[in-house]
Parts: sequence; C-alpha cells; structure tokens
Amino acid sequence: MTRSLIAAWLAIAVLTAGIYWSGLHGDFAFDDYHVIVDNPTLDLANFAPATLLDAAFSTETGPLLRPFAMLSFAVDRTLGGPEAFHFKLANVVLHLLNAAVLLALLCRVLPRLAPASRPVPVLVAAVVVALWAVHPINLSSVLYVVQRMTLLAAMGVLVALIAYCVARERQLAGRPASWGPWVAGGMGWLLGLASKETAALLPLFVLAIEVFAFRFAALPRPRGWQRGLLLLGVAALGTAAILLFIELIGRYGSRDFTLAERLMTEARVVVIYLRMLLVPDLSLFAMFHDDITFSRGVLSPPTTLLVLLVIGAAALLMLRGRPRYLAFGIAWFFAAHALESTVLPLELMHEHRNYLAAVGPLVALVMAIYLLLETRLSTRGLAFVALAGVAILAGITGLRAAKWADPWQQMAMEAHYHPQSSRTTYEYGRLAIKRAGETNNAALYAEGLAAVERSTTLEPVYKPYVAKASLINQALNTDAPERAERHLADVLDDPRDRQRVEIFHSIVYCQVTATCKPHPDVVFRLAESLLGDEDLAPVRRRKTLEWLAVYYSNILGDSDAAIRILSELTEEWPYARAGRIRLMEVLMAVGRAAEARAMAKEYLDARPWHYPVTNRPEYRRLRRLLHGPS
Repeated sequence: MTRSLIAAWLAIAVLTAGIYWSGLHGDFAFDDYHVIVDNPTLDLANFAPATLLDAAFSTETGPLLRPFAMLSFAVDRTLGGPEAFHFKLANVVLHLLNAAVLLALLCRVLPRLAPASRPVPVLVAAVVVALWAVHPINLSSVLYVVQRMTLLAAMGVLVALIAYCVARERQLAGRPASWGPWVAGGMGWLLGLASKETAALLPLFVLAIEVFAFRFAALPRPRGWQRGLLLLGVAALGTAAILLFIELIGRYGSRDFTLAERLMTEARVVVIYLRMLLVPDLSLFAMFHDDITFSRGVLSPPTTLLVLLVIGAAALLMLRGRPRYLAFGIAWFFAAHALESTVLPLELMHEHRNYLAAVGPLVALVMAIYLLLETRLSTRGLAFVALAGVAILAGITGLRAAKWADPWQQMAMEAHYHPQSSRTTYEYGRLAIKRAGETNNAALYAEGLAAVERSTTLEPVYKPYVAKASLINQALNTDAPERAERHLADVLDDPRDRQRVEIFHSIVYCQVTATCKPHPDVVFRLAESLLGDEDLAPVRRRKTLEWLAVYYSNILGDSDAAIRILSELTEEWPYARAGRIRLMEVLMAVGRAAEARAMAKEYLDARPWHYPVTNRPEYRRLRRLLHGPS
C-alpha cells in the first residue's frame, strides 16, 4: 500500500472505531449464550493440545464445527474475562483488519473493471471500503459476538483472493510461477472454512474476479492431467451436490416453507438486502427478520413476480458483461448469497449474510458515480460527494450502535419497527421482565409479560416452545399458579409433540440449574402426557425419558429411579447415545465407578477414529468418566 492508502485506511479505522465504540458496552445476545457464555470449555486452564481441542470443537455449530472461531472465543475469554466488551472489541479490530485486506484487494481489481480510456485512481477503492466499513448492514456482523465466525471466514476469503490476484499478475507480467501465493491462498481458505462454511464460496468470488477483471488473459492452457483432475473435481462436486440436495429436501419437514417457497421468498429477501445497501433506512434494520411474509406463489404476494423479474434482469446484465464494474458487482453479490440464500433450509433472512455481499453493490455504485462525475466535478467536489455518503452511513450506524449499548433499548427500537416479529417481541418482553426485576418496576414487568404472551400469537411463531416455557417458568417462579395452569393447559392440549417435549426439557432444565423453583407436579404432568402418547416419535420419547431421569437424580435425589429409567431406555434403544452416557454419569455419581468406567471404555472402543474430534463434547464427557476431571 502507498502512504496515501495507509492514511486512508487509518482514517477509515478511526471513524469506524468511533461509531462502534458505544455499542461495545452492550451485552451478549441470542446464540452468544449457548456458543460462548454457557460454554465452560472456553475457559482455558492451560494450552495443552487436549484443552485446545476441547475448546475448538466444543459446539455442533455448522457441519465443519468452526474450530478456528471457537478457539478465538476461548482466547478472548481466557485473557479478557467473561464480559462482552472484550469480545466485541476483538470483533471491531477484526472488522478493521478486514477493511485493510479488502482495500488491498480492490486496489488490484477496480482499475481492471473500468474502460481502458478511463483510469481509476486507487483512492476510489478507499471510498468503497469506507462505505463498507461504516455501513449499518454490517453492524450485526460486528457487535453480535458470535458473528465473529462471519468476520474470520471473510478474512480467509479476502486473503485467498489477494493471493490469487498476485499469482495472476505474475502470469500477466510473464514472470515465472511461484508457489508462495497459492500456499498463502490455500492457508487463508482453510482458516476461513475453519471459521464458517460460507468460505466455501471462494471459487465463485475467484470466478467473478477472473471473468470481469483478468478476463482469462495470459492464463496458461491446462495440461492433460490438469484437465483430468478438473473434470474429476467437477464430477465429485456434482455428485456431492446431488446427495446434499436429496438430504436437504428431507430437512424441509421442520420448516414452515417448502423449497420452492423458500426460493421465491429469498428472491424478495435479496432485493430487500439491496434496498438496505443502497437506500439505508433505520427502520429496515433489525437483529431478527422473522416477520417477512412467505411467498406461497409467484403472485402471493404480488411483489414476488416483480422481484423475480428484477433478479432476472440483473442476471442478464451480468451475462452481458458491460459495463464490467456493474457486471462484477452483480456477480459478486450473487456469489456471496449462493449458499445462505438459495436451497439450504436455513432461516430466511439475516443481515450478517451481507458482510461480503455488500462489497459488490458498493463497487458498482461508487464506480458508476465516479465515472459519471469525474469530468463534471473537481477533485474537491468528488471528495465532498464521497464524504457525504460516508457521513450518512456512519450516522445511521452510530445510532444503531448507541442502541446496541443497551439490549433492552435495542429490542424496544426494533420491536417498534418490527411489531409483527415473534422473535423480536419475545426478546423485548424477556429483557423488559429482566429490567423490571432489576428496577422493581411493576408496570414494566406487566408490559414485558404481555409482550412475551403476544409473541406466541404472531405468525410465524419463532420456536413457540421458547415463549411458552418462559411463561410457565415465570409464573411458577412468581407463585402465580392460575397463570401457570392456564399456560400449562395450552401446552397439554397442543397436538405438536415436538413443542411439548421442548417445553418439558426447558422446564426441567430451569429447575435442575436452580434458575427456577422445583415444581415436581408440573414436571410429572408433562411427562405423563408425553409418555402416554402412543404416537410420540421415538427420538422425543427418548429425550423425555432422559430428562425425567435427570430430574429424579438431580432434584428428587432418587438415583435408583434415574438408573432404572435410563437402563430401560438403553435396553430398548441400544443406539441411544445421549441416554447411555447419562446412565454412566449417574452410575459414577452414586459410587458405581467401576461399572461406569467399563461401560465408558466399551462405548469409546466402538467409536470411529475421528470421534475425538467430530464429537468432542461427548468424548470429553467419556474422558471425564474414565480419568476424572481434566
């Protein structure tokens, strides 16, 4: 980088850090709790390999388990403590580093996207990066701690793309090939994949850069073995894609939409993303977007057909390839959404999916404005336009960051703008109840309780068992038996066995962890309802029995009953891993250590070679049974 670019990045870093500063004082949120806050393995007692592996593979988040991101959380928690501030500060630093890497990448790419007669100064790249760094759509990627996975995956992809550009520039200059860039690119990609699966999109980003920036110039013709290897790779990817697609179809059973409905809805979602990027409005942004209406057909709602036409037109512009900066921006945006906004049965909308995607539209916008105005405005005029754009985005982001400093105020604002969001309404109610308890505010308590109850009536209801279990636990904790009975009756009458099982689990867990007062009558009524249901799915029957045994052991002190339940469970379902390990732990707790260790050794010997990594939390429990606490 030249001195002017370093100065530009420093200015971007100071501005970005300044607008995010207030948000660093907020708390953890949502998935942060089960991934980080309630994950004791992130407290590193030492840096031994076993300890690091425990932390790296301590969750089942994503198919690749995201070990590099989990290790970064462990380092934060061990060196900085459990407060959210240190985690959020680290995220801001990573965001600033990503801005530096993106700036280095765009300095290599943007000059190749303009007409040969219209050279583009590298400071245009600095404007793109400044807009990207302060854009409000990236706030949740930075201040929502668990989205460090997104930040690290993006860093790996950007480093790999710079390495690719360096290798291609060597070819264009006629210089001999070097393994250095390819090794660096491969390392970056691996670290990205070890942080989040979205790094798998790297080949699509490479393709966008190659098609519109390098245009296959001086690309050596592949040799015979290279062509064969490429065809083999394409065949393997095609086979994997078919198998994955077949598996995905089965997973749609747990969603409120079909594959076709998801694809139509996602068409509307990506257009909303574009609106957020190009015409940002504070009312559009939120942590949760579960209030979006499903597209049940091309005319339901009517905007579905319109956005499909818009996306089709954008695809045609991309295929036309002119102007190259516009085609590149569209290709980059499509590439970034190829995983999370297509066939995977994920939740429909999250702002953090635009962390890298935002680069494409911003490149197209800035390049278009620059090429249009460079002959009409002076350098000072162009700088004024750029600074005005950055200032507007920074102001909106600053307002959001200030609200994120207080989760209750954040959710109050988002509930105001998204009153039909079940998840937002629930989170606002939960935080209002918490705030009311801290301030002894009876009116706020009533308001929070009403919000939680209202969240169960909004469609689509986000995990309805979460709010219902919360309402029952709240009523039991505050000695409100009539309210508890009313909600419990609703649960017992609910035909959806999954909801009843999850509510049972939540109530037992709340009492076992001493968060709630013991109420055996409620637990037994729910257990009787579930176990008496002949149509209860086997997997849910096993979960009910396992947690009933936990209740007997931990709350009622009846270990014999717990052992009897778990023994019967494992006899009926020998493959029930959770129940079997739970039985070993209860046996160990009542002094039958030899029996527990024998079962643990037999179980461990039957596991595959990769088990200590791919099922690390379970392996850690077995190791504790065999050798005691590590």
